[in-house]
Amino acid sequence: MTTQPFPLNTYHDYTRYDFQLGNNAAIVVEPKHPVPGRRWIWRAEFFDAFPALDLAMLERGWWVTYLNVGNTFGCPSAMKRFDAFYADMMRKYGFYRKPVLEGLSRGGLYVYNWAASNADKVGLIVADNPVCDFKSWPGGKGKGPGSSSDWASLLKCYEFASEAEALCWPRNPIDNVAPIVKAGIPLGHLGVD
Repeated sequence: MTTQPFPLNTYHDYTRYDFQLGNNAAIVVEPKHPVPGRRWIWRAEFFDAFPALDLAMLERGWWVTYLNVGNTFGCPSAMKRFDAFYADMMRKYGFYRKPVLEGLSRGGLYVYNWAASNADKVGLIVADNPVCDFKSWPGGKGKGPGSSSDWASLLKCYEFASEAEALCWPRNPIDNVAPIVKAGIPLGHLGVD
């Protein structure tokens, strides 16, 4: 690391740095043999859940990062905190300008929402069983059962006045993919039907 040292920890035999960005916990994991240019993968949710991709990227010399914004479903206030994290990674630590965004499950809401507003800053989106339509999950308005408690939390996080407002919102990832497509951001989806 260079100018701004992080507190030291470990992660699967890699050096892990934990720090705060405002009120949010952040994690940066350093590869043992970094590739030039500080290439990085940015996990949006569930740090260390099903870590095969993260560990493979570390082995290949990529940094792994994470910002914990709580269970906020990629809402606008969470995206502002993502903006601040990205700015710190660029300005303070000199990371590559186009990270790989990794969205596991509801992490899909985070990576697609952030990419739609920051298409020029994304190198690739890798999504594992991503939630791309909050009306389906947690809303339960599609084929699946949804989650009533998570749906209530989402309505609050997004500051929707009503369920009707949420159902009409035009910036759900499935409705707002045009900027990502126009930018030509490669997508890699994993999952089951």
